[in-house]
Amino acid sequence: MYVVSNANVIICGCSFSFGFASIGDSFKKIKSYSEFLSEKSDFNHQNISLVGGSNYSIAKQIEWAVLQNPGFIVFNTTTTNRHEYVRDFNQLSDITINNFDYIINESPTVFPTSNQIRSISIRRIIQKSTGNNDYKKILDYHVNYTCDSIKKDYDRMYILYAISLIAKKNIPYICIDLAGLMNLETSDNIINIHYTDMTRNYPLKDDPMHFNEDGHLYISDQILSRLHTSL
Repeated sequence: MYVVSNANVIICGCSFSFGFASIGDSFKKIKSYSEFLSEKSDFNHQNISLVGGSNYSIAKQIEWAVLQNPGFIVFNTTTTNRHEYVRDFNQLSDITINNFDYIINESPTVFPTSNQIRSISIRRIIQKSTGNNDYKKILDYHVNYTCDSIKKDYDRMYILYAISLIAKKNIPYICIDLAGLMNLETSDNIINIHYTDMTRNYPLKDDPMHFNEDGHLYISDQILSRLHTSL
C-alpha cells in the first residue's frame, strides 16, 4: 500500500486508539500508537478517537474523516458491548460526529460537539446503574432484549459501510481489527489483532481492558510494515 510522504493521517476509534487507561473511576492518557506512528514517520496525525466509542461512533468518525480528504486513515474496531445513550431525542435529526459526547477525552476536538450522544459500554453501565435509574433502565433493556450475535453483525455492517466510504474516495486505510469483526475479510488493509491478545501480551497495570504503551508501539510497527511511502 502506497501512502504519500508527509501525508495527513486521521486516526479514528475508541480508547484503544486514543491511548487510555481506566483506573477505578479515574482515567489516564497514555502514549498511543498514533503518536508512535508520527514519531517513526513523517506523517501528520490527527486523532479523533472517542474514549468509550462504539463501532457506530467509529463509523461516524470515518464518515467525517473521509470528508477531510486525508492522505491516510487508520481506525480500530472495538468490542460489541457498547451502545449509544441519547440525552435529548428532540434535537437529533441528521446525526454526525458533532452530536457525540467527547467530554470524557478531556482534550479539545477539531470540531464542535453538542454532547447529545454518549457511547458507553455495558461494563460502564453496570458500574453506573447502582442508584441511577436512567442507567438501570438502559441495563435492563440490554439484558432482556439485546441479542449479542445480532449486535455483532450490526457492528460489522457499520464498519463495512465506513470502508465503502473510504474506498469511494480511494483513500489508503488500515483497519486494526481488535474485535474480530473482519475475520471473514482478507485484505492487506486489515490487521487482525484481538484486543484480548493485546491485553495479555501487553498488560496495563490496574486496567485489564486496555494494553500498555509497548502494545501501542507494536501496533504502530504493524501499521508501518504494511506501508510504502511514495514521494
